[in-house]
Amino acid sequence: MIEIENELKKENNYLENLHHQITQKYRFYRKIPEYNKKLDDLDFKLQLKESIYEIRKKFEMAQIRRNYAILVSEFEDIIEKK
Repeated sequence: MIEIENELKKENNYLENLHHQITQKYRFYRKIPEYNKKLDDLDFKLQLKESIYEIRKKFEMAQIRRNYAILVSEFEDIIEKK
């Protein structure tokens, strides 16, 4: 799971960097409505992807915390029975 998360983070960083490079190189063309809309759409998709990644990560962390809580509860039950 760690490898997948790291790969997603690297991909997001790469895409953010790419978006920044494009906006810097072609910044004078932002006055063209067609170009500007396409670039904004891509930026929105990138931000949405990052948001989904963060939500998924938080959800998985919550699941892991629940699993640890269950494990601790089971250990305490075993200890009490002995």
